[in-house]
Amino acid sequence: MYPIDKIIELLLYRKEEKLANMLVGSDYDFNESSTYGSRWNSTLTTVNIYSPLKYYDKLLTISEKEKQVIIKAFHVIYPVKDNEIEINNIEFYPHPENAILEDEKPIIPKKAVEADYWEKGFYRLFISHSSKIKDRANQLKKALFEYSISGFVAHDDIEPSKEWQTVIEDALITCDGLVALLNDDFPNSRWTDQEVGICYALKKTIIPIRLGIDPYGFMGKYQGLQGYNKEMDSIASGLFKLLLKNEKANEQISRSIINKFIDSSSYLESRSNLTLLESVTYLNEQLLEELKKSKNHNSQIKYSFGVPDRLDNFIKSWKTKLNIK
Repeated sequence: MYPIDKIIELLLYRKEEKLANMLVGSDYDFNESSTYGSRWNSTLTTVNIYSPLKYYDKLLTISEKEKQVIIKAFHVIYPVKDNEIEINNIEFYPHPENAILEDEKPIIPKKAVEADYWEKGFYRLFISHSSKIKDRANQLKKALFEYSISGFVAHDDIEPSKEWQTVIEDALITCDGLVALLNDDFPNSRWTDQEVGICYALKKTIIPIRLGIDPYGFMGKYQGLQGYNKEMDSIASGLFKLLLKNEKANEQISRSIINKFIDSSSYLESRSNLTLLESVTYLNEQLLEELKKSKNHNSQIKYSFGVPDRLDNFIKSWKTKLNIK
């Protein structure tokens, strides 16, 4: 049997708290049938979920619609594809070893958002790539740091002592978006298409970078960013501009830049951070007030040549735009 923690995390992410709490303490295994599924050589499969008695009785009463919500969560971890199981049903059973929970409170697994591979307060971007260009992926990660974007590169960020697949799944669940480095080897990787599929299923921002091939499959509807024969610094700049225009991402990336400016630790840094700040596409009255206070609370902003006046003009411009007196 397998622990069901990842499914609980996915349900929580999708705001299905009721179902997530009903699966606490559960494990699962598979009952693979001999019937072919919708993909080449896939087989229809039932997930057997073994739950403590206090939740087992409740799970027996859930609707078909709620069952489908759980099945779709399993599809994120076990996507429907050729030569694999195709989950189409769920059955519930009393847990043979964990029938009674000692702790009556729901035990929700620790979220990977606290993991050390995400820079606190930054926009979290999963960098999907083939092993052939892992060095370029790492270069992109370093270039994105300037824009308050924390990149995750599997080959670089996973400690040897940690189970690598678990860390990758956690990073995919907790990232804000994914960038796919589409070189000629990308479709041949065992994992890249699954990484894109998981983020697509979770409705996260996906940006393809064309490094020799065009977007395909789930990514086909995105034009992507041309990166062939370009330096990673240039690609990072292009990504930042795309995220600022993206309806899903613009608020979070703008907040990251605002925090970066407020925390400026030198005169030079406050000037360069202000230049980034002047490109943000989202602000509200509360954030404008925080920016106004930063001038007095951070000496690196207050005494940096030209910065206070530029900041005042920036705040005034946004107040006019937002019709704030």
